[in-house]
Amino acid sequence: MNLAENRFEKERNEALDSMGLTKENRRLADQWMDMEQEENPKLLKLMRLQDFNGNRTNTWACASYLGCLKKNGRKKEAGRFVRMAAVVGGAAAGSVLTNLNGDNLEEIVSYLSGEDAREQEMAIRGKIYSVGIYKRKPSEMEKLFETGKKEPNVLLEAMKRYCKYEENAWRILAAAYLHVTKPGEAGNVANELVDSLLKAVSDMGRGFSKWDLERMEAYVRNTDLEQPFPQGIYQICWEKGNPAMHTGVCGACAFLAAFHSSCLEKFLRLMVGLELRYSSRGIVLSSCMDVVEESWYHKQMEQLEDMLPMEEDSYVLWCVSQKSRQTLGRMAKKYPDAVERFGSKCAWKDYEYIMGELKQQNLPLYEKMSVSYEKNWKEKWAKEMVSRIYPGREEGRAYLLGQTLADTLLPFVKEWGDSWDGFGDEERMRLIWAAKDWGDEGLYERAIVLEAFLRDTNFFEHEWIGRKEDLKWMLSVFCKEHLSLSCQIHLLAGLGESIRDKGKKPLYLEQCKKALISMRTVWKQDEWESGLGEAAKEGSPCGRCFGIQMLDFCMIQEMNTEADLEAYRKQIFSAASSGSKQVQRALFEVLAGHREWESEILDLLASQKLRERELAVGILEEWGGCSSLEKVKEAALKEKSKKLKQRLEDIVSSENKPVTGKAMDRLAAELLGFGKKRRVEWTKNISFPKLHRQDGEEASEDYRTAIFAAYADMDLPGLDERVSRLASELNQKDLSNSMAVLLDEWLREGAEAKKRWVLYAAAIHGGEALVPVLCRQIDVWSKNARGVMAGEAARALVLGGTTEALLWADKASRSHKSRQVKKAALEALSEAAKVLGIHPEELEDRIVPTLGFDQNRERMFDYGTRKFRAVLTFSLEVEIFDETGKQLKHIPAPGKKDEDLKASEAYGSFKKMKKQLKDVAASQKQRLERVLTTERQWSADSWKALFVNNPVMNLFAWGLIWGRYEGDVLMETFRYMEDGSFNTAEETLYEFPKEGTIGLIHPVELSKQLLEKWREQLSDYQVAQPFLQIDRPVYRPKEKEKKEGQLTRFQGRTVNGFSLAGKLLRQGWMRGLAEGGGFYHSFFYRDGDMEAELEFSGSLVGAEMEEVAIGKLGFYRWEENKGEKNTKKNCILMEVKPRYFSEVVKMVEEIFSVF
Repeated sequence: MNLAENRFEKERNEALDSMGLTKENRRLADQWMDMEQEENPKLLKLMRLQDFNGNRTNTWACASYLGCLKKNGRKKEAGRFVRMAAVVGGAAAGSVLTNLNGDNLEEIVSYLSGEDAREQEMAIRGKIYSVGIYKRKPSEMEKLFETGKKEPNVLLEAMKRYCKYEENAWRILAAAYLHVTKPGEAGNVANELVDSLLKAVSDMGRGFSKWDLERMEAYVRNTDLEQPFPQGIYQICWEKGNPAMHTGVCGACAFLAAFHSSCLEKFLRLMVGLELRYSSRGIVLSSCMDVVEESWYHKQMEQLEDMLPMEEDSYVLWCVSQKSRQTLGRMAKKYPDAVERFGSKCAWKDYEYIMGELKQQNLPLYEKMSVSYEKNWKEKWAKEMVSRIYPGREEGRAYLLGQTLADTLLPFVKEWGDSWDGFGDEERMRLIWAAKDWGDEGLYERAIVLEAFLRDTNFFEHEWIGRKEDLKWMLSVFCKEHLSLSCQIHLLAGLGESIRDKGKKPLYLEQCKKALISMRTVWKQDEWESGLGEAAKEGSPCGRCFGIQMLDFCMIQEMNTEADLEAYRKQIFSAASSGSKQVQRALFEVLAGHREWESEILDLLASQKLRERELAVGILEEWGGCSSLEKVKEAALKEKSKKLKQRLEDIVSSENKPVTGKAMDRLAAELLGFGKKRRVEWTKNISFPKLHRQDGEEASEDYRTAIFAAYADMDLPGLDERVSRLASELNQKDLSNSMAVLLDEWLREGAEAKKRWVLYAAAIHGGEALVPVLCRQIDVWSKNARGVMAGEAARALVLGGTTEALLWADKASRSHKSRQVKKAALEALSEAAKVLGIHPEELEDRIVPTLGFDQNRERMFDYGTRKFRAVLTFSLEVEIFDETGKQLKHIPAPGKKDEDLKASEAYGSFKKMKKQLKDVAASQKQRLERVLTTERQWSADSWKALFVNNPVMNLFAWGLIWGRYEGDVLMETFRYMEDGSFNTAEETLYEFPKEGTIGLIHPVELSKQLLEKWREQLSDYQVAQPFLQIDRPVYRPKEKEKKEGQLTRFQGRTVNGFSLAGKLLRQGWMRGLAEGGGFYHSFFYRDGDMEAELEFSGSLVGAEMEEVAIGKLGFYRWEENKGEKNTKKNCILMEVKPRYFSEVVKMVEEIFSVF
């Protein structure tokens, strides 16, 4: 026996040991599970049902063994084990074979076979459904109901033969049988169920006495149904009731069969009574709701609920907690006072739900409560808004209600800014928008101010941060709340500091400056100047930095007088003594931009404060000296700091250095300033190749370190003008080699996340050579749970800007398996397009390479002594010809007679071109096929530039049918011919349009006659289309489906979960949000403002091996709401664009054709 078999035998023995089998059953089980022997059904018949409840030792051993068998494809062995467990344990097999949530239930029952398989299946289902019944779905119980209708004896036999030791399983099956059987036709089952349920009562309380149990049984068996719930029983329930899962199971069973016996109805009341002290949990009622279809539940409960021993207020509480609309609607009609009372006490979230439902179901009560509780809901709302705030919770509540002024919050601002994290708090955002929806302007405005004090960018960043008009409105609110100018500046800066997406921060701060300037007239001139000065000198570092930047921004405004300019200058210099490095950096950037202030900068050299002298020296280094070196020499003589003295002396001596060298030295020093060098200290131990300047001279190590330090210092690494300037002066091959070594070392050390700047440095300065390395690494990370890092690398690649990198990103944005990589590539391409001022689709067009081919689709490869001509064929293959015109099978390797360097470069270029051609062809084919869904259109000039002038895309163009559109309406169709002309379906010459737009036609747009003409023409010319276009399957909503909100034609069909995910993800679908435990239940496909969502029974992310059932397919349109979150509106099928509908249905249909 090999090691693997030893392992399986060990697992099997542990599983059998854990079941606590009798001696005889264990002997038979060992024989049955001997996989070297033929299967012998007689062994199963000799086994006897036994009680698993008291004997099991390891409850997970059996499930673990089954999982091991499944993972290794040992289905036959798994089947034997399941069938043996079902015979020996009956219903209890459900508790040893599954995880009790029933996640693998369908797999377990699929192994059952033989004459008793159906009875065993029902018994196991009964057991699983009895565990956590209030978490079950009606569709699960429906399987029992269906069996009860079609095969009632199966349920009865399962109860009799396999539920002897599992009473709750017996009760579930009995209730299911009674539920689908007419009264009077169920024999004695109803009475047996009553007996069984009463037997269970003793386990439902805390110390029921014998007398208590007798009184409860007497109530169920003997009391008149019309009598109210007895006070004595009420007292017992109140004092000793203890709701649990057992209560829910028994209550649900009584509810299902209540119409068979008044005893069962009274038993249901008793179960509800046992929850009197815990009515908000409502386990019994929740269980009743979860076992049947909603309409049946409400129909029955409407008749029963008036007699339930449950206070009206408690019942309303349960309705709200369950979001039971129909029940709440009934309560509002029957007991409006109870609903009002609950509304006055409940939390804001529940209050909002009640009011929303009442507005639709009971308008008079809604209007009454709106008037009566206006103050009350404001109190609730304010309480919810400050529930997570500490300290200052009470002050925050009072401010929101308008009871105090905003300055009462100032003492808490620093602590809030350091500790508050409301990011992702959707409930909080909903509360803010609710204040606006109520029309209470003051309430909404105070909520905005509080969010600004908290530095909670969740609301601002997601909704309207960065738009000047919105910021101007917020400043007007700050003024209305009597906040000082300094305070306002610090609040704006604090929000900027808290923005998660650092790419948005510069734009946001720029808009803040413009918004502040637009509000200048609100302030008196002295208030304005002093406010700016105070902001620059006091408060948080980020606020002071923004204050300094704001002062500098004010200096370029046209309205300034000479006195204004002087005041701003003095305010800026008065901040020079700050000890904050962040503030010093801001001052440096501002002062270095004012060469006219040279005398004031030189005066700082005589300051008593080291910070001010360091600032002045840094600025002089940036300027490359000054007009008065005497002052610098004088300062150098007096300077006590050795480092600063040396820097001053270098400024003086730098007058004799070459201009380029001096500029590079200053630039490197600037990038290494303020202790940035310490961030890259770890790179000192790396052995880098020598670095040279463009002029061939060896470059200082500081240049390389400065580039590293600059990237390490960026919040969000990216392109930097100063780094680009320094890098451009260096030998690019040397720099690329340095980046390769740096990247290799970082990867070898485990690619630490906090040093991710290495990715950007390598991608931007590593050139084409590092693109394949980074692409491979992205794939490795995405497969090894490092999706965030893979996404960073994708963004970095695009910033590198090489053709190969952009092509990779273009492909990854559509088809990469990692959702994070796909998203990062798409966002990075969008950012690149924004920089160029074009649409991302235009960028996609621009990055399609010609691969060196000319308009005749030819390219020469020069070996020095001979040349070879490569020709691109209509099938996107490459044919090679020598100088005599003879066709070769392949391009030859360089020979001895060829020029070494020239030939090797040409041969390498050919190999690279072949690889790129393969990638480009696959990527563009996928992109163009996607156009059939997206309805992309080109202007006439853009179409020609891409499909006529680009030799690669030219080959795609002539194999497809095109159309001229006006808006979304197809006006006429045409084909681009091999000779450069254009043709109609009737084979007449077509004049290329000067107006309208050009797009790929979809067969859903064409008549049958036109389609047939194009088919015939393509056949006559022997044109093979690059992908299915004319012969593409077309899907339309059927007549009965047109007014439906969802497509149900796929519902109930089953597929393998792994194959389903693989197929859809490859086509651009995304997984829906994963719920608790990592399960997701949908895929969605987004295109522009349209989205399709395919529901299914659910899979665990990364473990999608089970069979799954397909659900409904819905179509939605995203609608923009100005100033609010975008909303998703369900479309009826006749409203969905024909192309989009056809393509989405085609993708779903193909899932099944594959299987």
